[in-house]
Amino acid sequence: MDSRTRAEFEFHNRDRDPAFRKNAGEAGDTYEKFYGNQKYYAATRRSSNYIFDWISAHANGKVFLDYACGNGGYAIHAAKAGAARSLGFDISDVSVQNVRRRAQELGFAANTRFFPG
Repeated sequence: MDSRTRAEFEFHNRDRDPAFRKNAGEAGDTYEKFYGNQKYYAATRRSSNYIFDWISAHANGKVFLDYACGNGGYAIHAAKAGAARSLGFDISDVSVQNVRRRAQELGFAANTRFFPG
């Protein structure tokens, strides 16, 4: 893994680690200032809502692929919408662990698969 890929991998693992986020939240807005991407997500909320609506209308009975799935919001939503199989890939193995756990908790482990990559 080259140094740029390694740095991105480490950033995403740190960003998605629930323990790190909990501890960083106790330090006020320092986490957001240096690590957060909440401004990005606030700016793209309309697009995200469109994607959720599209998934709701079209995923039933289909195979859904979520590339760079993060913590799996779209992939889990596709499973809820009736996807025959929902697949997610992310560079962060922490994200993959998070979404696998979430899929299990929500009862979607049978029709979801998540891979680091």
